[in-house]
Amino acid sequence: MLWEILLAVALFIALVALLRAGEKRLKKSRLKPVAVRLLAGLLAVVEIFALVYGIFYFLQDLKLFYPSSSPSSWEALTARPEYEAVEFTAGRKTWHGILRHGASEEPAPLILFFYGNGQTASGVMQQMEASGTWAYFNDFHCLMMDYAGYGRNEGRPSAKNMRGEALAAYDYASALPGVTRVIVGGYSIGTGPAAYLAAHREVAGLFLLAPYANSYDLYNSVLPIFYGPLRLFVKHRFNSDKCARAVRAPALVVASESDEVVPYASSLKLNDCFAESTFVTLQGTGHNAVLLNRQALESVKAYLDGLAS
Repeated sequence: MLWEILLAVALFIALVALLRAGEKRLKKSRLKPVAVRLLAGLLAVVEIFALVYGIFYFLQDLKLFYPSSSPSSWEALTARPEYEAVEFTAGRKTWHGILRHGASEEPAPLILFFYGNGQTASGVMQQMEASGTWAYFNDFHCLMMDYAGYGRNEGRPSAKNMRGEALAAYDYASALPGVTRVIVGGYSIGTGPAAYLAAHREVAGLFLLAPYANSYDLYNSVLPIFYGPLRLFVKHRFNSDKCARAVRAPALVVASESDEVVPYASSLKLNDCFAESTFVTLQGTGHNAVLLNRQALESVKAYLDGLAS
């Protein structure tokens, strides 16, 4: 990230130098003083816009992503036979995650799940272990891969990296022995790569917990200015609403009216983009509580049972 900041500073300095040179030419030109002042003011606005854009653009990495590692959770889980450490290389990148085997030794479907921000594969799985959540999913294998910069993965998280990882994880999971089909799930920021994957691969199902229609909705929920040309300020773009129109599998969308992070209206808007979907509303549940909410889990279980039938 340091080299990007230095490059941005260098470009900004070059831009200011060019604008200053243009301003000097204006003052030496034969234009009327009023026209010169107007053009000089316009150049000053361009300078300010460039500075604000550069600062905001590069701060988004720090404000949007919260990489975590959870080494103790990783060691605790992978020491048990039902959990398997996963590592594979796709392109030039090596990805790490954890595979939880289903209760039966018979071939079974696999849930490829994309977790929320500030979490890790091992951390989420350990939470599910402690809360007894796996009882809802014992008939399935479950694979969670860490994002770039999370867990044991190197690199930096970005929307582009998440999309690439999602496709690579599917290609790896679908080729595993004993996997009959792949069902994709996602929570919070993980619903972006989940929806993208379901639009670009053949999946048996897609369930999304606390999903957003697009990144613009998330930004506007904090500061409602990202419309029209100001959308250019948004660096990491997840367009789940566009992806949803290409998803052929039936979808389940679970959202809470009390979600303080993802606007409930954005989840509704996303749901309307699917050709076939079920929408479940939670009451009085904050964003961080959606993942392990009992009603949400029961809705997912009913959805999975429906896919099996």
